[in-house]
Parts: sequence; C-alpha cells; structure tokens
Amino acid sequence: MAMTDVKVEQCDRVLGLHFIPRNSVAGQDSEGVLAGKYDDAEAIVLVARHRQAAEKATRERDAGIAEAHRQARLEAAKNALSRKVKAEARDHESMAIEALHIATAIRSQNDDR
Repeated sequence: MAMTDVKVEQCDRVLGLHFIPRNSVAGQDSEGVLAGKYDDAEAIVLVARHRQAAEKATRERDAGIAEAHRQARLEAAKNALSRKVKAEARDHESMAIEALHIATAIRSQNDDR
C-alpha cells in the first residue's frame, strides 16, 4: 500500500459527506431503512473504489517525480562529462539509474492493482 497522501485523505473526507450511514437515520426514517433505502455496503464500496483510484493517482504522480529526477540527473551527468569530471558524471548516472528503478517499482504497483 502506498504512503497515505494528504490529497487522498482530503478526498476521503469530501466523499464521506455524500453518503449517510444507515444507523444515523434509523430513528428518522425507520421504514426507509427496512425497505433497504440506505445501504451501508454500497457506501463502503464507493469509498474503497475512490480511495484506490486516489492512491493510484498518487503513485503515478510519484513515479513522474522520480522520472523527472532521472532526467535531471542524466543532464547533470552530461554536463559533468563536458567539464571532464568523470567521477561526478558516474555519480549522477548511478542516481539516474536508481531513480529509474524507483519509478519502475512505483508504476508496477499500479499495474498489480
């Protein structure tokens, strides 16, 4: 599971305002509860789907950040080579490879779900 993102939590709160749990209306509309008008399971499934989509979007954003970091490191490596500083270029290349692995791992989590 991805780290909890503030945006995911905010989306949960906003979504939570759109459904009313059955037990909070039982005294007000008991006939509606008995008729199945209020379905807790439907609300739970809705929240779960929404949360999963928000987490997937968060992971995709994080993968994009890692990919941008990779591009910056490759550019820095190219600049170091133009200045003939090979050790610095190798450091930047290794960090670019690490960023690529991070982005790939994050994206594979989205593919698994």
